[in-house]
Amino acid sequence: MHYLFKTGVYLYALAIAVFGIQHFLYAGYVSRMVPGWIPFHLFWAYFTGAAMIAAALGITINKKARLACILLGIMVFLFVILIDIPPIITHPSMGGQLTTTFEEIGLGCCAFVLGSTFPEKVIYT
Repeated sequence: MHYLFKTGVYLYALAIAVFGIQHFLYAGYVSRMVPGWIPFHLFWAYFTGAAMIAAALGITINKKARLACILLGIMVFLFVILIDIPPIITHPSMGGQLTTTFEEIGLGCCAFVLGSTFPEKVIYT
């Protein structure tokens, strides 16, 4: 069962890393998703991509993995609040947006649950 868990951790980190890379590859598109009242749209596209890659790296090599998961979960829930919920409120019939919102909620919850499996302090022997 331990190997199954480790495989899941690495696959989650891989998915987060791919999402981070996509933020760089499609920065123009991602920057258009940033709400208009937030300045420096392109900066936020690159910043969130770098944060996702850093979180995936931290999870993979088990360096500050707990912190990486907590910060990743917070970032994903900020996406939900700032990017996903406003369109759902204004256009409740958009089923695709609702699906995306629940996918991101799932990713954020996974980050928090995964973060709780890492020890608070790593004890080196």
